Amino acid sequence: MKPLLTACCFFCWIAVAKGQLIQTGRYNFYDGISKGLIKDVITDPLGFLWVATDEGLIRFNGKNPIFFKDELKGGFAKGFLIRKDHSLLVVHDFGVTEIINKTDTTYFRKLIDGSEKRRNDRLFYPKILFEDRHGILWIGEDQSVVRYTKGKLKRYPFHPNINSGNIYRSFSFVEDQEGTLWMLSFNGQLYWYDEKKETFEPCPLDFPLSRAGSFTKIKGNTYWIGGQQGLVEVKLQNKKISNWRPIPSPGNISRALLVDGQQFYVGTWANGLYSANIQSPSIRFSPITTLPFQDILALQHDENNGLWVVGGENIVSLTPGFFKELHLDNAEVSVEVLGKLPNGNIVMTSWQRMYFIQVDPNSQYLHSSSIPIKIAPISLFCEADKLWFGELDGTLHTYDLKKRQFTPVPGILPSSSPITKIVKDSLGNIWASGNEQHGLIRISKDGKLHFYNNDGIGQSKSLYVSPTGVLHIGGSSPNGFIYFYNAEKDNFVNLSAFFNFKTAKPFIVNDLVMDRNGAFFLGTSDGLFKVRFLTSDQKKWSLAQVDLKKVPINEPIKSLLLNEDGTLWVATSSGLIAYDGQSSLLFDRTSGLSGANPVIRGLLLDNQKNLWIGTTKGLALFQRNISQKKLTPTPIFSGLKVDGIKQRLEDQYLLHLPPRSNVEIEFLSLSFPSEKLQFQTRLLKPQQQAWSTPSTQNNLLLSSLKPGNYELQVRAQQHGGFKWSKPATISFVVETAWYQQWWAIVLFSAAFVVFMWGALRVYNWRLVQQKKNLERIISIRTDEVKRQKDQIIQQQEQNRELKEKQLQAEIDNKNKQLMIYTLHLIQKNESLKELQLEINRAIRQTETKDKSDLRLFSSLIDYSFRNDAEWEKFKLYFESVHTHFFESILKAHPALTPQELRMCALIRLNLSILETATILGISAESVKTSRSRLRKKMELANPTSLVDHVMRF
Repeated sequence: MKPLLTACCFFCWIAVAKGQLIQTGRYNFYDGISKGLIKDVITDPLGFLWVATDEGLIRFNGKNPIFFKDELKGGFAKGFLIRKDHSLLVVHDFGVTEIINKTDTTYFRKLIDGSEKRRNDRLFYPKILFEDRHGILWIGEDQSVVRYTKGKLKRYPFHPNINSGNIYRSFSFVEDQEGTLWMLSFNGQLYWYDEKKETFEPCPLDFPLSRAGSFTKIKGNTYWIGGQQGLVEVKLQNKKISNWRPIPSPGNISRALLVDGQQFYVGTWANGLYSANIQSPSIRFSPITTLPFQDILALQHDENNGLWVVGGENIVSLTPGFFKELHLDNAEVSVEVLGKLPNGNIVMTSWQRMYFIQVDPNSQYLHSSSIPIKIAPISLFCEADKLWFGELDGTLHTYDLKKRQFTPVPGILPSSSPITKIVKDSLGNIWASGNEQHGLIRISKDGKLHFYNNDGIGQSKSLYVSPTGVLHIGGSSPNGFIYFYNAEKDNFVNLSAFFNFKTAKPFIVNDLVMDRNGAFFLGTSDGLFKVRFLTSDQKKWSLAQVDLKKVPINEPIKSLLLNEDGTLWVATSSGLIAYDGQSSLLFDRTSGLSGANPVIRGLLLDNQKNLWIGTTKGLALFQRNISQKKLTPTPIFSGLKVDGIKQRLEDQYLLHLPPRSNVEIEFLSLSFPSEKLQFQTRLLKPQQQAWSTPSTQNNLLLSSLKPGNYELQVRAQQHGGFKWSKPATISFVVETAWYQQWWAIVLFSAAFVVFMWGALRVYNWRLVQQKKNLERIISIRTDEVKRQKDQIIQQQEQNRELKEKQLQAEIDNKNKQLMIYTLHLIQKNESLKELQLEINRAIRQTETKDKSDLRLFSSLIDYSFRNDAEWEKFKLYFESVHTHFFESILKAHPALTPQELRMCALIRLNLSILETATILGISAESVKTSRSRLRKKMELANPTSLVDHVMRF
């Protein structure tokens, strides 16, 4: 076989990972959850999906989103963190808040405050959270990192050029195996934290790195860094990079996520999502083309719902499929028929092409080769050296595996119907069904042809060789639907003659198999039937139609396959059904199946008992490891009403209810999407009931409950091959009304008269006593209230007078100081003015040689008029009396100069023009001119007075 595979004209390899290959699974698009920009998602320990947006927080249960805005100051949620103690934190523009989520209510508790300004005791627009091995929180800001421990913050600022300017990313954190904390900035600088020095030390990079969007641990001390240039693998040891190498990958990376240590997902800022199996011999990233958006802002994985992918305005979940799609020739290939060689390799035919697929049990990868063919096979049987093909035109061909050539089987004429099934019995005969020209065809070991077109088997379409080597034939009528071949007599025995079976439409057996108990399953044009022996002589059988539940009972069956564990695989037009004798699972496109329609001869088990499925859209391999995990999440109880009144659900569901209660219970399973979830309920107590009919209704009403102990169970099932969940249980007790018991009725009857007589006597006496006591208490309380009121009024009056006196004294003192200083300035400036006049007079009367000294004295006097030190001292006294004067007037007139402010202050003191001129050292006319200019600058309209306007401030 190996020479054939290596000599074929086309060769390719197919990676079939044993892990969860999410990109081939269910695809759920959640549009309109939020109209704001989405920053992050997470699933909390209960299974609720939380969405961080610019508008606030959203809690989503798969059906109804709940919006929380006022719980976060200003909204703008940035990201989430589930701590080691399972508490859920959200970081937002104004701090960090803990989300305390219950099944029926949600609380929020502020953990760390934020501020619009940089403060040592507040966060400044944080973006990311990280918890180290000590339980310490690290918060990334724009250009600093903050450590939070024991209620205290410590900020580590970095150089301003580290500011990324990115609204999504600032820093990424990881801890290596040695416990060292590493921090990577968005701009590509790497640091490690020195615990002894409490500093971040830089770690130089030998490779270009910018726009670093991810920092992901792969294994051990190996990490992948994703940025503008793509992925780089680094090994962190002894607080430095010991080795690095580039990883072939897309660039412009925004987020990365490793799932189960195997599947690595890379999101980009604008080019979509990619994935690769990092355990493959050569890592190759492939795009996931099913996403409706290309901007990948967040990735989150949970075991129930798979991979959550977040764009700016949308969310998609990609759930692991039960089937791995196998793309041959890197294209979607329509499967016509599947077969298995004795060595375990797979043969598959498509339109004008035949594929040979090597299955290596020691490897998780498959290799395939293909050759062109000119026939149209419908059925296939494989021998060690030869392949038998049944054609669309009813003829047979063989293919010699050594000579690599096709040969038609002579003596078989074309027919209007194809060869539908080829088998080999224990005597070495080759059997072929479907040719209407010849009927059933047998080719003996010596190559002779034998035709059987009588006994009702000429139109048969299905053949089956039992484990004992007996050939069975599926017929084409209710009176002849199953035969077996008697080799000694060379004829067929009609086993269905024992039944009186009728059908309303054309009936034909498309496939049949025998289970381990000797019973037959018949896949027919009218549904699935089971035929089993009742006696050892096979003369008494029972026939029953099997209800698969997931499809109509009369849906045509294409083909059957029985697994060793007893699971019956049934191919229908609705998909593939797994039936274990009691329950059914339906697998379709949402389960990862290549196409919704498995082909008639498209089911096959290889030597490792892996299930292969051929569809019109390609070839798929059933992933048993995923199927074993695919239980629907256990439901949770989300609401409870007793007699229409909402009750709080505690962690322990044990409720005590009044008699004849009406109980409404709401429940949900956090499996997305919720539209196709089905629920079943049953009461285990007071008496066990069967599970209810599956329904999408997620509430149950129990009316007028009788006294007793009740125990209700709920289970859920997701569409698309998921198994029923483990049941959730709620218990409650309906109490018996004590007054309904016989002894209570007798006691009430006997004591009623005595009680009424005694009650009336006591009641009258107590009324009298209560009246006296009430009058006494009212009198005492009235006096006490009046006394207390008088004391309070007196005390308030004394406090008010004292406070007014103190304030008035303080104001008088400040006014006194201001006026004293103002008078001092006036007197000083008047004296200086007189001195200056005398000096100027002396200048005019003095000889020329002495005038220079006099002019110097005059200049010094002018300088004293403009001395700012005196003005500042005056301003200090002034503001102590007229607080906020300068602030208020500048707010109204921001263009005022310092000289104009002085003029306004002197006007506010109500000084005359001459006093103002004296203080300023100018003439009265100059003061008038200055006031006139000030009035124009303030744009005061007539008749508004400048003095009145300034006095308002």
